[in-house]
Amino acid sequence: MEPRRDMMFSIIGLFAFIYVMVAFYTDIRWMIIPNRLTLSAAGLGIVIQMIIYHWSGLITSLIGFSVAFVLTLGLYLIKGVGAGDVKGLAALGAITGVDFTISVLIISLIYAGIVGLLILVVRGRAYMLIHHWWICFVCYFTTREQGHLQLITAQRVHSFPFMLAVMPAFITCLLIF
Repeated sequence: MEPRRDMMFSIIGLFAFIYVMVAFYTDIRWMIIPNRLTLSAAGLGIVIQMIIYHWSGLITSLIGFSVAFVLTLGLYLIKGVGAGDVKGLAALGAITGVDFTISVLIISLIYAGIVGLLILVVRGRAYMLIHHWWICFVCYFTTREQGHLQLITAQRVHSFPFMLAVMPAFITCLLIF
């Protein structure tokens, strides 16, 4: 029975890889991850998990979906990611389960910080942004006035497709696990 489980894990890994690559392409190309893609991937992930691991596979998928959805919903509420990213990572949770998906999410946040800094440096905005943040910081702690902080939160400096961070994080996790 063990060789079957090893082979089936490879099937789950392959399906997850294909899903992440398609989501990456659509997010880069159109800045959207279609509902048809995420919902069908989540459904198929649940079915594959059930075929391989029976009821425990169903539980693994549902927990992976739910935890990924709740965690990324928090990021969505603070405008860190888009709604497609929430559904996309929830679908990945349904395919791979909670442990792998949380690892992908954590590493994605690290990669997102790196990508964001690179975008700022390439566009020549890093110095201006750091200078603006420093002024807001000093003003807040010297005058306790929050007007400057509200100004900085109201500005949307740059956005980029979150899959730019998810895809390398996914590959990193595949290599680690």
